[in-house]
Amino acid sequence: MRMDEYLRTVTEQVRCSRMHDSIAEELKDHILDQAEAFEEEGTDHEQALELAVREMGDPVETCLLYTSPS
Repeated sequence: MRMDEYLRTVTEQVRCSRMHDSIAEELKDHILDQAEAFEEEGTDHEQALELAVREMGDPVETCLLYTSPS
């Protein structure tokens, strides 16, 4: 799954549309940080992004981190 697809899938699960941009930005930062770490280990950019997205886990489960009561 590509990063944009992942972010869209997560944010589509969140009812409060005002939160979509901030959630997407936070997750994007995490993905890019992890992709950079993979690149530093020698992985090419596209593969690094794919691996980083995969490490984030299921997008619907990730959404629960933002929608479940604390």
